[in-house]
Amino acid sequence: MKGFQVVFQRFPSLINPISFSLTFDKMQLNSDVIDTIANMLPQFKDLRFVYIELNNIQLSEFELMTLAKGFVACKQIEHLTFKYLENAAIPMMDIIQLIIIMAKYSTFPKFDLFFRRLSYQEWQTPEVKNKLDALENIQYTLTKQSIHIQKIQSI
Repeated sequence: MKGFQVVFQRFPSLINPISFSLTFDKMQLNSDVIDTIANMLPQFKDLRFVYIELNNIQLSEFELMTLAKGFVACKQIEHLTFKYLENAAIPMMDIIQLIIIMAKYSTFPKFDLFFRRLSYQEWQTPEVKNKLDALENIQYTLTKQSIHIQKIQSI
């Protein structure tokens, strides 16, 4: 993991991409790597399009909020796609907190947030829908095992 951190820390001084894509599959990422990724993105001044996919990687609430903080700090991004596909249950309220932060505080004209393989109780559905309905400029699709959030507004 230390190798990833070193590479990610050096990226902004080596490249300045317009588009950046990152996919991790079945890897154990620690909080330091997540923090490094979150701090790296705002440093890319020309970055406009970001795609991050985490497959079968467990994130804690802290790590999820670290990513949210990094995303919100990116003022230059036009479109963010974030996919989180995990077998282990991540608390629905942690996901909702990330969505609220992104909807209220990000400056992105567009974003897609997708969480699959959720595990939540049916009694939570009305509360989740109420929280999402209260947010402006987003559309959502909520199923028993996934949630997809989109923010689309004209530039």
